[in-house]
Amino acid sequence: MMGMHHVDEFRGQSFAGFSPNEIGQSDIDGPLFTQLSLRWTSRFREEDVSWEDRALFRSLNMAYQACMMPGGLEATFYDVGRLISLWVSACEILVHPGPGGGSGKTQVMDILDCADWCSELLKTKSEQVGGKKQMARTVASALYFRIDSLRSSFLHGNDVDQSELLTESGVHLLHVAACIYRVLLTTRLEVHRPQFEENSEFNERRFVNEFGAYCDWKDAQRRHERAILKAAGLDSLSDK
Repeated sequence: MMGMHHVDEFRGQSFAGFSPNEIGQSDIDGPLFTQLSLRWTSRFREEDVSWEDRALFRSLNMAYQACMMPGGLEATFYDVGRLISLWVSACEILVHPGPGGGSGKTQVMDILDCADWCSELLKTKSEQVGGKKQMARTVASALYFRIDSLRSSFLHGNDVDQSELLTESGVHLLHVAACIYRVLLTTRLEVHRPQFEENSEFNERRFVNEFGAYCDWKDAQRRHERAILKAAGLDSLSDK
């Protein structure tokens, strides 16, 4: 009641206990944001909503919840399992083909195997994944298989040791789940690497625009690829 603050200096924020964090243009995944903005308009402009748009925003809502902190001081080991389960649900909702179809870890891994990877290490199907019938899969698919197995163990009440949450390189599987989801999301939305127009006549302005679009795509893609490579213990062998 006795405050002497100047109203014009007030800077409101959602959580007063946290310091504000400014986000610059370079922090935004430009190509993905552009495509999501278009799909937002498509989803909420008309009353008739396509299955793909409905599934997309249901998946994004699940991913938003998965990004939350496990909890406060009351958080337990099982809260981590809950977030892992949310990531798997976000992936399965995203790849669901619609009425009459289904989705599970196989469908998710099929899309990850076909993603537009920069690193040759992530393109190669070098990992044997599965139970009795193993298949050669990419590194990202192998990591997702482990995440899906953890989800099943947590939700079915099986014993889970804390060591199962870490990869051999010491990376927490919960931390890499978001990177895998991002690659799955860009693949489903067809956020492909920009192509340079093949033309015998060089046009400087067109080249600058095309090169800028390619850098925007590659910078965001490579950030997530480096995280996946680190989780798999392949960061020291990754393409420079």
